[in-house]
Amino acid sequence: MKLTKAEQETIVLYDERDKTATIYTHNIKLKNRLEKYASKCPDCAWLIRYDGQGGVTYEVIKRRMSIQFTAPPSEERRRSSLLQLLKNSGKT
Repeated sequence: MKLTKAEQETIVLYDERDKTATIYTHNIKLKNRLEKYASKCPDCAWLIRYDGQGGVTYEVIKRRMSIQFTAPPSEERRRSSLLQLLKNSGKT
C-alpha cells in the first residue's frame, strides 16, 4: 500500500540522554544526504533500516548534526536579487 504525501514524513528524535539522534524520513534529498554522509563518515552516521515503503532510518552522532533556521530576505535583498535576475536574463 502506497503512503500519502502526509504520511511520508520526516521525524528527528533528539533527546538529552543519548549521544545519537534518530532520523526517519521519506524525503529524497535528505535520504541522499544521509546516505552520502554515512558512506563518507561511517563512525558518525549509519543506516538502521529501510521500512519497505520508501522510508529510511539513520542514526547520527548528535555532535555532527545541526538544525539551522534562516531569516527571510530583506526587501532590499529581494529587490537586488530581482534586478540581478532580470539583468542575467537580458530583460533590463
